Amino acid sequence: VHFGNPSDRNVQSQPYIILERRQLIDRARAEARENGIENWEDISPDEDRASPGAEHRDGGDKVTELMYMWRDDEDSIWGYKCTRDSEIRRPWNMGVELYPIVWLNWDYVSGSYHGQAMITGLIPNQIFINKLWAMSMLSLMTTAYPKIIYDSTRIERWTNQIGQAIGVAGGDMGTAARAITPAQMSPQAAQFIELAIEQTNRNLGATDVSLGDARPDNTSAIVALQRAAATPSELTRQNLYKCVEDLSRIYAQFMAGFYGRRGVRVPTPESVRKAAAFAGEEPPESVPGEFDFAELRDMPMDLKLEVGASSYYSEIAAIQTLDNLLSQGKITAAQYLRRIPDGYVPDRRGLIRELEEAGTAGVPNAAL
Repeated sequence: VHFGNPSDRNVQSQPYIILERRQLIDRARAEARENGIENWEDISPDEDRASPGAEHRDGGDKVTELMYMWRDDEDSIWGYKCTRDSEIRRPWNMGVELYPIVWLNWDYVSGSYHGQAMITGLIPNQIFINKLWAMSMLSLMTTAYPKIIYDSTRIERWTNQIGQAIGVAGGDMGTAARAITPAQMSPQAAQFIELAIEQTNRNLGATDVSLGDARPDNTSAIVALQRAAATPSELTRQNLYKCVEDLSRIYAQFMAGFYGRRGVRVPTPESVRKAAAFAGEEPPESVPGEFDFAELRDMPMDLKLEVGASSYYSEIAAIQTLDNLLSQGKITAAQYLRRIPDGYVPDRRGLIRELEEAGTAGVPNAAL
């Protein structure tokens, strides 16, 4: 994806956007032929001119396809597709007023649309940890073991063989040889390695909770630990939610441009409700109807979506909550049995049926 203004990451403010991709030769030629391009046979593989990146070493007959999109004076998005040798589709009105692209970076960089990856900020930390490890290993290899020094004028040759006698030529044998105590490596090196790894993981959100090492005691602890683990990634999550909201606006544009007239379910009109009430019948919640989705273009909309993660679900947490509600008399035994997950109560439906036959299905547990 190439932005017309690489200093701005806002998609809809771009003067133009170019999409580059690799396409099979047969598909590119077929699309050009269907769009009435006379020289569609001139489309040929371009592996010799492709960049040497791994994405181009695909081993097949492919061609680089460019799609150029821009906005005209009436805020309509236009498109144009071509290769180096031929057009694939001449300029056409795409029928939407928003670029069909949403843009998300893990971390944004000021003055650039590229942003940076999560791993970029980890490189200095990794270099620091690697250096500490390497120097600690070198120190252990060179100074961790004791060394023997001896008087060469009194001992001709030293040997480390087990049980081998060493001859000393006179004098005090206590001063003929001795062992040098190895140097002590500072324990702070190992502490800093562990501290650097721990703090890096914590700042990235890779805590014991997110890694599954924590053992919460109750339902509240599960939710609390989950929220605490999600805090470091909250900004990235909000950016993702914003992209989903932008995507919904693009969907609305395509619905208005291409759905046309379709059958939908609409709320029951008041006249149908009155007719059903006069006939003594229950009116339906909705009735079949037809809607022209092109009317979405003329409808003033202030679109705001509440995008977020789904609720945390755990069978253990659900059972504990149901147990508390049942013991406090807030729900009946039948309500409890209908909501408990499968596999915990044998013949659950049979128990519900017996409660209904006994007339106690609607009586709270505290009143039984």
